[in-house]
Amino acid sequence: MSSLSSNSDLEINEDISKNAEERHLKNSKKSKNKKKEKNSILYNNNFHKNKYPLNLGATRNCLYIENYPYISIGRNINLPLLTILSMCCTYIFIHYFFFLDAGPFLQKIVNYSFLVYIISHTFSIFLNPGIPPYKYNKKVKDDLLSKSLNNLDCSRCKICNLNYKLVDKIGHCEKCEICYFGYDHHCIWMGHCVGRDNGIFFVLFIMATFIFILICFAMILVKIIKKFVI
Repeated sequence: MSSLSSNSDLEINEDISKNAEERHLKNSKKSKNKKKEKNSILYNNNFHKNKYPLNLGATRNCLYIENYPYISIGRNINLPLLTILSMCCTYIFIHYFFFLDAGPFLQKIVNYSFLVYIISHTFSIFLNPGIPPYKYNKKVKDDLLSKSLNNLDCSRCKICNLNYKLVDKIGHCEKCEICYFGYDHHCIWMGHCVGRDNGIFFVLFIMATFIFILICFAMILVKIIKKFVI
């Protein structure tokens, strides 16, 4: 009797372990299928009918012109807006306490550099870096099927399911969860990436910020020299 009971216990334990393994496999398959569904929804299903860009990732788009978002807001929008606010406060502080003692030359430079900074930083934050449109993916697919393009000249983003030419230098950003034309890097001061369409504004933003901060220090130095040295 004892041997029969032990055998039955072993069979029950084996059945429980098998059921647990089957449940684990089913759950893992479900999670994989959900990920695939998410990718297909992001890139294929939603934008196939509307002809919108295939994958919008973590970006939020405001202004569409011919089904293409020209204004695109990244997921890290808070830091750039706080940076603009702090720079405006710095400009007001410098203008109120140090502007009159600096002289006309430094006054003009600080005004122009701040104006260029505001324009370039605002454009680099809100301008779309270069999301590939639906037409682009369709054209590359058609060219590959008609063999007018070689497979060596093209590549494919597995996350976005995007076919693209290597000449266009399309890169995928893991933080934005999207591909961009001329992808350079993800910039926290812009809230999204530096790409083909906002690269010039990014360079202007960096140069104007450097000049503005440098002139602010020069104004403070002139004020200190006039007050304590002369």
